[in-house]
Amino acid sequence: MALTIGTIIHYELSRIPLILSADANFFPFADYTGKGRWNLRTDFAQDPSFEHDAVGMGGSIELQAQYRFASHWRTGMGWRGQWFEATDGTDTTFFSDGSKVSIPLNKVVQQTMFFFFNLSYQW
Repeated sequence: MALTIGTIIHYELSRIPLILSADANFFPFADYTGKGRWNLRTDFAQDPSFEHDAVGMGGSIELQAQYRFASHWRTGMGWRGQWFEATDGTDTTFFSDGSKVSIPLNKVVQQTMFFFFNLSYQW
């Protein structure tokens, strides 16, 4: 279950079949879990070598323009950016002798931005 707070603004121009939209979301509670394998370190266990656990927050923004060229068909382009940040977590490292050690995980940041093109059929 996830809690999302967001809004969508959808504006259709009346004289030309162009639709402008903006979508923004805020995720106040995001769980981060990561597992990794350090295959070049023989002193680390191999499945997994480490695990990360943290709680954070994030959000996303999307801007899009769509052109309706037929009654059910649209094409468009836009930009989307999203980010997540987690702090105050745990970093656990597993060693090949079966021991493990846990230390505080300071910060994890993930950011993604991309442009896109689309073609859609709406019935």
